[in-house]
Amino acid sequence: MTVIHEKSYRGLGLAQLVHRSRLRRILRLVDDLDLSARGSLADVGCSNGFVLSQLKEHVLSGKDYALFGFDHSDELLRGARNKNIDGASFHRLDLNEINTSWRSRFDVITCFETLEHVGNYRHAMQNIVAMCRPHGMIVLSIPNERGVPGLLKYVARKLLRKEAYGEFFARQSEWDYVRRLLFNLPIDSFRSEDASGWGPHLGFDWTVFREHLERDYFQPQKLRLISEQSSFMNFNLFYVMTKLDAD
Repeated sequence: MTVIHEKSYRGLGLAQLVHRSRLRRILRLVDDLDLSARGSLADVGCSNGFVLSQLKEHVLSGKDYALFGFDHSDELLRGARNKNIDGASFHRLDLNEINTSWRSRFDVITCFETLEHVGNYRHAMQNIVAMCRPHGMIVLSIPNERGVPGLLKYVARKLLRKEAYGEFFARQSEWDYVRRLLFNLPIDSFRSEDASGWGPHLGFDWTVFREHLERDYFQPQKLRLISEQSSFMNFNLFYVMTKLDAD
């Protein structure tokens, strides 16, 4: 069954409150871009279009923007189309596969809480950067699953959800994973880029992802980092970047 992430923003539970706080931060980050009156925006990993609908209502109101949503799930895309968001179209995209169909098409690209679910986030980043126009903006958010924040999340999910991690630890040591969280050690070895995707966030190591950005995009001056922020308790990280040159 496909998870509808919109549900995670509704209700009075702690997780829902955290998610709503994260959504407010996301909307502020995009609003702070001081966007022009006209343009195009793509939300990569759009789920059922909820965040795109919020951007349309709270950030892009009064602006003439063509909106695009991309996701790998046909079920989620059907849900997004059923929202009838004015000016929006939705398309299937597998971020694991390098895709050139949308090269240099968008002024703004958003990607929120998606890269941790992609099997190969390096391919995902390559797609996102290619889709952005030169001097366009990219806004990303990712979870912090490492160290104390990761340990708190690990325990909370175990307490609040039945079978929170499915088969994730079927062939690898759960105790070793907890040890790595306790001592703030790398956790990316618990994932394999051969996978088509990941359900749980476990093993997504933001420090390795940040090194990837620095080595493959910031130092070669393909992207310039505009802003790097974290949320309450450092649970999430946010990046605002601009693309410097054409591919």
